[in-house]
Amino acid sequence: MTSYAAEWFKVVRRRTLWAFAGIWLVLAFGFEYIDPYVKAGALHDAGQHLAALRPLLPDVLPAQTVSGYSLWGGALIIAFGALVFGSEYGWGTWKTLFTIRPRRLTVLMAQVGAVGTALAVLVAVDFLVSAAASALIARSLTAPVQWPGVVSLLRGAGAGWLILFAYALFGGLGALVTRGTALAIGLGVTWVLVIETLLRGLAGSVPLLRALIKFFPGVNAGALAAAVGSRGGINIGIVGGAHAVAVIVGYAVLFIVLSGWILTRRDVP
Repeated sequence: MTSYAAEWFKVVRRRTLWAFAGIWLVLAFGFEYIDPYVKAGALHDAGQHLAALRPLLPDVLPAQTVSGYSLWGGALIIAFGALVFGSEYGWGTWKTLFTIRPRRLTVLMAQVGAVGTALAVLVAVDFLVSAAASALIARSLTAPVQWPGVVSLLRGAGAGWLILFAYALFGGLGALVTRGTALAIGLGVTWVLVIETLLRGLAGSVPLLRALIKFFPGVNAGALAAAVGSRGGINIGIVGGAHAVAVIVGYAVLFIVLSGWILTRRDVP
């Protein structure tokens, strides 16, 4: 608990991470509500206008809130994870950390816990902001404000947290492999936004890729978002929700194991 408290202390007092979280929330609000609201306003047909605003109403809050987590949300959270796990290399504090504190794996698990807690807070704030926006939209349409059930909210928040947690661990692993943050962020974002997208595009003509994409992080993140009702994910329908949960949890465990192996086996500069 002492190691976790120390890591959490660092996370909540780093202005960079606060600024990053603020940017993430602004983009989340923009992609999830402002962008579709503006697009709906450009529709002159009343029926089409109301249909476009339907996903923004309170009763579908979980689905709309996590709709972008599988793509742009994950790409940004990779950077967040890389900053948390890799900044020690830039500061040159690993040696001091391992000298005065517990074993390396203890430090790593404390960082994992701090990241998981920070993401839980981030998702909760995103849900609160989204709830306020959806309520305002419902009021503007004079529509009844019907909130989803507690179970639906918890499922949506849990799915969103799991997606972001796996991506953060991906960024953290990249930081440990490259011994820094810049290259890890660049490679992670490139994978999510470019490489995986290209491979999914080629899957239709390459049988091997058609089988492999069922285990891609982005595809399973999109499937998990779809399992809570989102229609904004990527390649929805390739795999089911249970498959997506198993694969994403598997990735999270794999990233932690590999990070622990690297941290314990390699000399710290």
